[in-house]
Amino acid sequence: MVLGSTRASQKKSASPSPPPTMQGVSSTDGSRSGGTALVYDPALTAHRPWLPHQQDERETPLRVETVMTQLSARGLSQRCTLVEGRNATEDEICEVHTSGHVNRLKEARHLDQDNTKEFEEQFDSVYFSKFTYETSILAAGCACEATASVTSGQYQNAVAVIRPPGHHAFPDRWSGFCYLNNVAIAVRQAQAAGVNRILVLDWDIHHGNGTQNIFEGDKSVLFISLHRYDHGKFYPEKPDADPREVGTGDAAGFNVNIAWNEAGLHDIDYKYAFEQVVIPLASEFKPELVFISAGFDGAENDPLGNCNLKPRIYNYMTKCLQSFADGKVVLILEGGYNYDSTANCMSACVEALLGDKSSHSFNRCKRNASRKTLASVELTKQHHRRFWNCLPADDQFVSHAREILEAASEASGVSPELQATSGSDTSSADLSGDSFAEKDIEAETQDPATPAENRQQIAPVASSSPGAEDLPGTPAPAAAAASVEGESASTQSPSAAATAAIATSSHSDTVLEIQMEKSMSLLEQLTLQAAGDGSEGYLVCPKADCPHVASLPARDLPDSVSLSQACERCEEKFENWLCLTCHAVACGRAVNCHMERHFHRNSDHGLVLSFADLSVWCYQCDSYIERHANLQPIVDAVHLAKFGVKSF
Repeated sequence: MVLGSTRASQKKSASPSPPPTMQGVSSTDGSRSGGTALVYDPALTAHRPWLPHQQDERETPLRVETVMTQLSARGLSQRCTLVEGRNATEDEICEVHTSGHVNRLKEARHLDQDNTKEFEEQFDSVYFSKFTYETSILAAGCACEATASVTSGQYQNAVAVIRPPGHHAFPDRWSGFCYLNNVAIAVRQAQAAGVNRILVLDWDIHHGNGTQNIFEGDKSVLFISLHRYDHGKFYPEKPDADPREVGTGDAAGFNVNIAWNEAGLHDIDYKYAFEQVVIPLASEFKPELVFISAGFDGAENDPLGNCNLKPRIYNYMTKCLQSFADGKVVLILEGGYNYDSTANCMSACVEALLGDKSSHSFNRCKRNASRKTLASVELTKQHHRRFWNCLPADDQFVSHAREILEAASEASGVSPELQATSGSDTSSADLSGDSFAEKDIEAETQDPATPAENRQQIAPVASSSPGAEDLPGTPAPAAAAASVEGESASTQSPSAAATAAIATSSHSDTVLEIQMEKSMSLLEQLTLQAAGDGSEGYLVCPKADCPHVASLPARDLPDSVSLSQACERCEEKFENWLCLTCHAVACGRAVNCHMERHFHRNSDHGLVLSFADLSVWCYQCDSYIERHANLQPIVDAVHLAKFGVKSF
């Protein structure tokens, strides 16, 4: 591949020079050596599917090859300096991972064709080849080189086009296509170079659970992850992706999860999250270096993310993050499994790093941030308000909260007499602006990091109401009435005012029981209720027009259907599903997610039938679907096995 880039004089080596320090990065007048370093090595393509059962894997060399081809076709790589990659040393890797983890990865090189599949099935969504170890240490080394190019002052920013990804890798285990945590290893190298405050922003559609685990006790690293959560039902399907996970010990408040609970997210949803959470937190934290865990599986047409993000939002987010740390940004590729979408979005990011005026500017948008987005963002803010000074409630959300409460009280026959509150905290007025109407992106990214005059300089502060567990920073209901009388609208947060107003009502107990059933906070209730654009909470509305039913291949029915058949991957017999394409049986999300993984390996095997309730789910549509005539024979067969009669 001919890139036409200027090639730096660095050579691949297993023994890099000592990490450069941050001294001399900026001169007294704030100037730096400019430019963008592009770190890539063709040897990153060595790890690839090589066995028949791996042929449907999505994490393949085409991910980086397509990116590099498009960067060259657009003339972007030619404007960067191509920095040669290198292998990470074992010492660098063991700053993050255990030596046992590294040794197991080395040993996997010796797996033969017969035992590779058996070995893979012990782990979560990974595959192994003869070159997994070599490619992984090269990816980690490239991330380190990208970091060194910025911390040394040689380049303003850097991008590492690498694979395998890393953010699901834990210190002692691999998962989700990830073997070594590239970003975490690079962060440790930056810390060794003298960087004291580092922001890691992970916009991959999957939660960066490995990165969170590594830094959750480190208050020098602010980790922010925007990801689909779906109430714990989206990969990696673990509770550590919940917004309640704020960090541990004296690092509480430095782990921030913005957890979406729906598919189909749009640019404006991410723009809203940046306005309300990311930009305010970064302004208060004042990072000295920014890392972007840049996964593009939230992009439109990605088979795993099922969202609708366009290149313009990735360009926008990159520009926003360049407003911090004197523009010192290291962008490292994570996921992204539609190769063209990933290449388009990465190109938009590189355009931002190069300082180009955006060719992806926002035009007027017909939609606003969804109500579920409002709820998710506000829930994150509620859990972090006790640690930061910069997270006021949003009036739009409080207005929606009142609508929900009023509807609930009307249904119960009581009137909470909710009092409207127009006051809002002005500490982020310069950041929030028109949160929903999409203005021109160029006008909004002139200086998004400028803090308000009255914003305090650095983060964690104690909560004014430490006992408020469900709603951090808001008065407890027992004290709410006094708070309403004693506080003016200009000093009381809208969410506190709404909660307080409810408490003043003679019917408050009834309303709170309705809204906080099972000890859930108002915000948690909103994320579970029909708070979105026609989306369902736990009320299932099957999709009537699934387009994938018609393409279901004609197959002979199995001679018999055994509802006691175990999952073919883990031998579990609880909550199993039948693939309607190949009749494989695998367990569902409540067990070990093997049917979902079956779909990830076989993208046209999206229709599955539940042995538990005979419902039909389509992974491509991300929805239950109505039974179509094409499905009736197999439904009848399962119904007969379960009840002794055919379905009606």
